[in-house]
Amino acid sequence: MKIKDYKEVIIMYNEDVYVRSKVDFTSKVMSQMGIGLFITFLAAYLTYSSEAMLSLVFGNPFMVFVIMAVEIALVVYLSRRIDNMSLSEARGGFYIYAALNGLTLSSIFIAYEISSIYITFFIAAVMFMASGLIGMSIKRDISGLGQFFYMSLIGIIVMSIVNMFLRLPSVDIMISAIGVVLFSGITAYDMRKIKDIHYSVYNSVDVEAVSKYSILGALELYLDFINIFLYLLNLTGRRNK
Repeated sequence: MKIKDYKEVIIMYNEDVYVRSKVDFTSKVMSQMGIGLFITFLAAYLTYSSEAMLSLVFGNPFMVFVIMAVEIALVVYLSRRIDNMSLSEARGGFYIYAALNGLTLSSIFIAYEISSIYITFFIAAVMFMASGLIGMSIKRDISGLGQFFYMSLIGIIVMSIVNMFLRLPSVDIMISAIGVVLFSGITAYDMRKIKDIHYSVYNSVDVEAVSKYSILGALELYLDFINIFLYLLNLTGRRNK
């Protein structure tokens, strides 16, 4: 075999190893995201099924704000301290966040018909997967879109706060429609970012560090899916009478 042939074999082998590594990393991200979603919806349904839990969470409006504050703190902590915590701490923080989110999301079972929730969840899953596939197929650098998505997210939050006082149904529908489109785009962006994260840790010999970053990726995609689901539910869901 010629030297050129050996080089081609080595290149093909390295490419195959890289692809398998990327698939493995993406699988870790998606499996952790799936566990997070399972914990959230299990916690939501169990809370909805218990009058005592509903009273605890929603009986005092202050409690909802406390839970939301803890959730925000956990997201910030995980995002900024991921390098300095153990794998069990990172995984535990994500699961605790998912469970707390389930407490507040239990309200959807009160507000919407169960069948509508299931249908919307399925549609949201299809939209999420489609957006994710688009993101994974993008080869060029799209990091510049991060600023656009960030500013758009701030805009939709401001619109939502303002409409809490105005209570205009037409504005609420518009916000939900924009939210679905926006987070579908963010999902594609984050899936593309998953590829970048994998590239940055590909040569790392620290297996635990790779697993921790898969949890961070799972958290981002989890948030994307939850937002797509909630905006879609608000837009198309059938409310309980």
